[in-house]
Amino acid sequence: MNTISATLLLIFTAFATTAQELKKVKKTLVSNPFTHRWEEYHVLKSDKKIKHGPYQQLVNDKVEETGFYKDNQKDSTWTKFFFYSGAIREQGLYAKNQRVGVWKFYNNKNELEQSYDFSTQKLIFSGPESRPKMGWVITETDTLETVVDSPAVYLGGTATYAEILAKNMRFPAPAVRRGVQGRVYVTFMIDEKGRTSGHKVSKPIDRDCDEEALRVSRLLTDWLPAVKDGKPVKSLHMIPVSFNFGGIVR
Repeated sequence: MNTISATLLLIFTAFATTAQELKKVKKTLVSNPFTHRWEEYHVLKSDKKIKHGPYQQLVNDKVEETGFYKDNQKDSTWTKFFFYSGAIREQGLYAKNQRVGVWKFYNNKNELEQSYDFSTQKLIFSGPESRPKMGWVITETDTLETVVDSPAVYLGGTATYAEILAKNMRFPAPAVRRGVQGRVYVTFMIDEKGRTSGHKVSKPIDRDCDEEALRVSRLLTDWLPAVKDGKPVKSLHMIPVSFNFGGIVR
């Protein structure tokens, strides 16, 4: 037997042995008349609590996320897709369950919206939202409207932002019965490390909607701070949250 044949046999034997040690699992996450979401992954036959091998999550038979587990930790390349178009939404590397290296985030027009290096914690690229513009910067003594290098932006872009709202927002039943529709504006501070605080409703529409907008706005925690003169600064940020009978949109 030549060297190439022996090597191929060794690889095949190793793969077959590994395959025998794994068991495929299919787990339903959401099941209703409109949405069927499930995940498929592999576990060790010797310990079914340990994920190991390829992973994918699907929605209504369309792939939404793919990746790989190694000893129950996310590893290698992970990719999320827009399930309605199949285009890539975000992609990057995991190592021992942590995002590492440069991740790329795309909008629903298939345009690159952000590139962020998780190893150095630096924003490499951001779309139009990051261009110089006016912003409210908080100093030790005052809050000033001034030109900033880039305003605060949400890590992962608009798709990640919208997903958090879509998965967590609930149109309050009392507000629905009262026929309330409109936008609630929530203002809060984002400090030099991207941490948020001081959430308050700056433009209310209804007591119940106001409370819901406040609740979900506090779930938006992965902000990148505003930058002025090359340094991160504290700033005020305002987001609109819309309530309408066609759904909740940003």
